[in-house]
Amino acid sequence: MEIPGDQGFLSEIMTVSSRGRKLDLTQGNISRTIWIIALPQIVTNLTQTLFNIVDMFWVGRLGSESIAALSIAGTLMMVLFMVIMGVGIGASAMVARAFGARDYAGVDRITANALTLALLLSIPVAIGGIAYSERLFGLMGAEQTVVKTGSSYLNILFASSAFIFLTFVINAVMQGTGDAVTPMKVMTFALLINALVDPCLIFGLGPFPRLGIDGAAWATVFSRATACLIFLYYLKSGKIRLRLRLMHLSPDWSIIGRILKLGFPASIQLSLRGFMGIVLMGLVTAFGTSAVAAYGIGHRLFMLALFPGFGFGVAAASLVGQNLGAGKPERSWKSAYTTVYYYFLFLLCVSACFLMFPVSLISIFDTSPEVVTTGAVMLRIIAVSMPFLSLSIVLNRSLGGAGDTVSPMIITLISLWGLQVPLAVGLSRLTAMGVDGVFWATAAAQILAGVIAFIWFQRGAWTRKQV
Repeated sequence: MEIPGDQGFLSEIMTVSSRGRKLDLTQGNISRTIWIIALPQIVTNLTQTLFNIVDMFWVGRLGSESIAALSIAGTLMMVLFMVIMGVGIGASAMVARAFGARDYAGVDRITANALTLALLLSIPVAIGGIAYSERLFGLMGAEQTVVKTGSSYLNILFASSAFIFLTFVINAVMQGTGDAVTPMKVMTFALLINALVDPCLIFGLGPFPRLGIDGAAWATVFSRATACLIFLYYLKSGKIRLRLRLMHLSPDWSIIGRILKLGFPASIQLSLRGFMGIVLMGLVTAFGTSAVAAYGIGHRLFMLALFPGFGFGVAAASLVGQNLGAGKPERSWKSAYTTVYYYFLFLLCVSACFLMFPVSLISIFDTSPEVVTTGAVMLRIIAVSMPFLSLSIVLNRSLGGAGDTVSPMIITLISLWGLQVPLAVGLSRLTAMGVDGVFWATAAAQILAGVIAFIWFQRGAWTRKQV
């Protein structure tokens, strides 16, 4: 298998979009189709991570305490993201099946109800998040100055949860149709806005007020709101494969119920990962602010490798879902494992960088000796297990694309809460490893998750799943 490299390939990626010819995922060259979907989606997912990386870069100029506050807030927000990503997975699986069966009216109805559900869910999240943000920081064991700074940042993001939820869900339903180009364009534009506004609001450049870490939050809100409005324009205009019609905005509870049925296990699965992050951050805070800053930086760099996997996972899920809808399970099998192969090659390259240049990577954000030393150790340890992510992420998303969202939830429960959390507690608290024990537990869990996902996928029960 070779990555397509002819001169016309990149132009094909851009023309095979919502405005160009429709990409048929049920026929043609699988490798080429994977890259047509995955490359734009990888760019889109990288922009999601780069929102945080850009914030981390500028906030790092305010000191280690600000980085620690941003790191803890990011861990808490990840739970929010994981919940709505689960809903998006459910909606995307339904859209992919309907699109593969050429039921375009059904696709539009599913899209409208997915957006309605996103809005409904954002309300209690915003209210509850603002009410308990300081308590959440306190439970993490953070120092009081970090609690005050971080909770203020977090409240701003919680207040804008509707924009975040809508953006994730619209992105997901577009993925279900195989359109990865439109989200890439929109989110790249939003990232550029964030990168420009961030330093202005953080440091008070020009006519802007100096807001410190809160400026990073407001920059994120402004850029995500812009992305949301552009997405809604595309949906209403009819210029893409989806069409948002006013008559569909009235809730169809049968469709919402099906989305929740598929999305709830996925939300639980992803939330288990998010809550695990909270537990690990709580363990790390016991070793001081420098350890938290190092862990936060290392985790953001790790996410740079993880989010491209979600892009490959989207390609696999779309191919698996649409081909099952078209009655082609053999093509679904081949699509999943071909995607695993490509992500595996990518992770090998990232692992090599983490092993060879860990000090340089951490130093980009913080040059404190304690932070650099701890962060470098973290990158070296997790690099060993990262190739196994190609199995766990791609095959779990393939299962989700087939409509089986329960199996990934069980795999996550076993690997993270059955192994990683207890092992992290034991190694960090009961041995001389200290904070390094948290990193070794992460590596062990990634290996186990990959092995279980492979065994589970090989059983083939997902090919008979009904949605």
